[in-house]
Order: sequence, then C-alpha cells, then structure tokens
Amino acid sequence: MNNVQVEGITTYSVEEWAKAVAAGRVVLPMIQRGSVWKPHQVLDLWDTLLQGMPVGAFMTSPVKPGAMVFQLRTRKTIAAESGAISLLDGQQRTLAMLSAWPGSEKELQRRVAVWVDLGEDPPAEYRFRLWAATRAQPFGYERVGIGGQALSKLSSAELRMANAVYTPDRQGADEAVKLWDDETAFMPWRATFPIRLSTLIADPHHLDDLAERISEKERALQMLLDKPRDQGCTNEILSEIQRRITRLETLRTKDLDAVGTRARGLQEAVTRMRSVTFPLIPAGRYLDEAATGTGDPPIAVLFKRVAVGGQPLSNEDYIFSVLKHHEPDVHTLVETLLAKQPVAALYTANALVMAAVRAHLLSLRKGREGDKALRDEARIDKARFSRLAQDKELGFSGGFKLFISEGGGFVGVVECLLAAIAYTPGDFDVGLPLHALPWLVDRFIFDVLIAWFIQTGKDPAGHRLEIVRFLLWGFLCIREKAASSERCISEIPRLVEKGASFPEAEWMTCLIQEGFAYALPLPEAARKVAFAEPGSDSNSKVLRGASRFGQGDPAGDHVADVYRRWWNYRGNRHEHAFLLWLQRDFVNQEFGEQRALDKKAGEGVIRRFFPACEQVAQP
Repeated sequence: MNNVQVEGITTYSVEEWAKAVAAGRVVLPMIQRGSVWKPHQVLDLWDTLLQGMPVGAFMTSPVKPGAMVFQLRTRKTIAAESGAISLLDGQQRTLAMLSAWPGSEKELQRRVAVWVDLGEDPPAEYRFRLWAATRAQPFGYERVGIGGQALSKLSSAELRMANAVYTPDRQGADEAVKLWDDETAFMPWRATFPIRLSTLIADPHHLDDLAERISEKERALQMLLDKPRDQGCTNEILSEIQRRITRLETLRTKDLDAVGTRARGLQEAVTRMRSVTFPLIPAGRYLDEAATGTGDPPIAVLFKRVAVGGQPLSNEDYIFSVLKHHEPDVHTLVETLLAKQPVAALYTANALVMAAVRAHLLSLRKGREGDKALRDEARIDKARFSRLAQDKELGFSGGFKLFISEGGGFVGVVECLLAAIAYTPGDFDVGLPLHALPWLVDRFIFDVLIAWFIQTGKDPAGHRLEIVRFLLWGFLCIREKAASSERCISEIPRLVEKGASFPEAEWMTCLIQEGFAYALPLPEAARKVAFAEPGSDSNSKVLRGASRFGQGDPAGDHVADVYRRWWNYRGNRHEHAFLLWLQRDFVNQEFGEQRALDKKAGEGVIRRFFPACEQVAQP
C-alpha cells in the first residue's frame, strides 16, 4: 500500500480502503449503529467518487486487542485483533463504497445494488445516470426531484409488471434479488442500458465491445419473451418486453456514438475513482478514559457529536449504541430475538430496544414507585438515558442485559403475547396476521400489554380476544398513542390491587373520558355525516372524503379522525389494512348472533367487539 502518514494522519485511496475492509482490518466499535443511509445517499456518494471529488475525512478510535467489535461488512461480533482500525466516523460512506465494490457487495447485511445507465443522459449536476435497487424494492426506484437527489418507489402497476416479466413463476424479494447478478437479463425497471458498477470496476475492459454488450441484453430479453408463461401472461407484459428490446436495438443501430461517449467517460471515471484519497484521523487515547461524574463515556459523546454532521443520531440510535458500549452482548441478544419471525414481524432493532428499556424501567420501579428517576416515559431522551446508564447503584446496563436474555423478564412475555395475537386458521381466526403487525399494532399500545403481563405474571393466552380487541381499538380510536400508553401504565398498580383479570374496558373508559381517545362511532353516526343523501344531485359518489365530516364540529371532527384511521391511515398509499382485516369472516362468525338481534345493521358487531363503546356516552 502507498498510504501516506502525516502527523499521525493516514491517507487511503478508495481501492486501498476497500482492500483493507476485505482483509478484515477495519472494524466498528460496539457503539456504532448499523447501516442507515438511504439509497439516494449511496448513489450521491458514488457520483461524487466518479466525478473525482473528495469525500471527507474518516475518524478512527483506539481499540484494544481482544475487545469486542463488529465486523464491518457482516456486523458479526468478534474480538479485535492487534492493528485493527476501529472506525468511529465513516461507516456509512464505507458501506456505500462497498455496495458497488466487487467481492464485497454481496456480503453486506443491507445490500444496495448500483447500476450506471449508458442509454440515458444524466440529470442535472450528475456525471452519469445511476440506478439503485434494494431488497425492499428489488426492481429499483423512480428517480425524481431537482438534480435527481430524491428517490421514490415504483408504482403498484409498475411493480406488478416487473414481477410478471422477471419472476413469473417465483415469489418473494429474495428470488428477485438473485436476479441482480444476472448481468445480461436483469435491469432496474426504469433503466434503458444499465451496467452493474461492480462489473465495470472488476473488469475495466467490459465495455470495449459496446455493440456486443447491447446485443447480449437484447438476446436475454428475447429469451424472456420466448419463455413459456402461464395463462396470466397478458399482451401488455409481452409488449413491455418487446418495447425494451426495441429501445436497445435503437441504441445499437442509431445511438451507438452517444453510448460510446458515455462508456468512455465511465471507464475514465472508474480509473480516476480508484485513486481518490481521504484521510483517517485518529481520535486520541483519551477515548479510553471512563466517564466522569454522570456523563457519558467519551467515545459515546464523540460519536453523538460527529453523527450530527451526517445522518442525525436519533434517541433510539443513541440508547442502543450506549447499551452496546457498556454491554457488548446486548447486540447479540437483540439479533437473536429478531431472528424469531413473530418478533421480527413487529420490531426493528431500535424499536425492540426501546420497548425493552421501558419495560426494564418499570420492573425496576417495584418498591421504588416514588423515585422520579424511574418514572415511566414512552419516549426516553438521550439526556435522561445518559443519567440512567451512569447510575452505578441502579446497574441499568447490566440489568438490561439479563432482562432481554433467554429466561429474562422481557423475552418470554413478548413471545407469549405475539403467539396469543397471531392469526391461526382453525384455531384463532380473530388473530392478526404477522405481515399486518406493523400496520395494525402500535408500538406504544403494545408496551402497555408488555407492562401488564410482566407485572401480573398472567398468561396472555387466556385473553386472546380481549388483547386483539384492545390493539385494534387503540389503532383506530386513540389520538396520542405515546401519552395514552403512559396513562394506561399509570393505572396498572390500581388495577392489579383491584384484582382485574385483563383491564381492557377500564383502559378504554379511562382514555375516552379523559380525552385521550374517541369512543368508536357506531355506523349510524358515521352515516349521518359521511354519506350523501340518496338521490342528491350534488354528490354522485356515496362515500365522501374526510372533509365531508364537518369542519369545526366536535362530533364531525371525531368521526373524521376515526374515519382517517379506518380507511386510509397512511395518506394516499392505499394501505387499508384495518378496513380489510375487519372485513374478514370472523366479524360475522364470532358475533353473528348478536348482530342478528340488533335491528341496526352493524351496530351489534361494533358494540360487541368494542364493549367500552356501550359504557361511555357518544360525543
């Protein structure tokens, strides 16, 4: 290597840095979060490199041999070897570089594939037209915005078309991701003539015979066109494949000079990119010092501050990072939990840690209810957590490690709760399907259930219907989820003393009466303000938007807010998860008898499924 050292600062080229990472010399301190850059940030960095621009300095921290660290590419925990480079600032840029580096891109825990499109001119300020694909969007994104900085998802119609073209006989993102490595047949959906950037970095002469490269893609698409397909293959799909073949043929026969100019510019840019350099600045041995007073350890303070200039460090990022710093095993314990499908369906790593931190605080309060330092909060900020982590008498970090270990107070309750609410055909049809948990289950409302079953020791399996009912009612009717969860948890000691079995109705009543939640409007109430009068000339559609519910009228505002959650909680993305799930047969099957007894269609179902609506006066 030709690294240059000046006053303790080591300079690396991009290629030297990639080789150092591949050799395992670059590691991450346990305080580091995972990959957080969005796909457009990865593309922005690669455009910067291809233009030969500087990418800023990286910062390293001292690491003792044997200390627990992360492998940079896989995030596995290992013991640091002598001479390891512990990267404190620069992880996101490094991962972005590796996303298109040969031999490394397939090993990344969170892959972002990168293509260069030689069939199109670049957007403003960019050197080349770049495309990205992720596991969540395996057919790529639509590039929009001034300068091309923003990325948006493909439309539902485009996704269906892409699936029909590329994966007609297979299902799932994993199968689509495998197609990325088929250099000839696959291309991001909006691309014209894309080349995997990693392919060109590995072979600078890949584009020497440009006409042949285009012909290869034409032949690959022709094979897709000729492939036998099931009866679901439409003329639209066949026409789409043919359209792409025609575009490539036009490039090869009419626009080859323009493509050749872009290809030569790309080859030169890749050669220049390899020698782009950046400095590694050592942070200093003072980071080994312990925290003084109630402050954070110096490495945590520095990490928090350097992150301000890049992707902001959220409360969740910070709390998880500090816990990993004090107890490295916490990372492995969290990953073990997330390897279990029911848990992974509901939680991200950060969300899981925040739920466990809150539950751990509540468990520490037993016998110390008056201690303000242990007060319950749905959202714990950095400053408060810093004080908790540094409280040696409390031993928060060590206790937290035990709390989320197998057999600890947290794991068993969460797994039992998720098993209790899970939809199981023939067993618990009222349950919720795993894939719908992120939409139907609010994290803060779920915290209430965790707190109740940890403190009472009861079995969630005995309250399956009540739990699902409370979660769905909370999704639909609670206005401020975080504040409401704090209010419900504050009631737990009184309800335990009262001998409540599962206080669903008590929580509902409390929240409605104190203004945290709405009583669920019965269909008749919604119909009065949401539906046009029969025969009205002014309203051709029966169901109207939220604006029809009465502006400034408390009753109308109430119905409008519930309607918003019921019908389209996430805006115009057409994710009507709640509405679709409540249309399932279980509503009629479970409560059909009560419905038949009620002359007002639907009211019996709502009253029976959400009993608190009978206890609290309607607004």
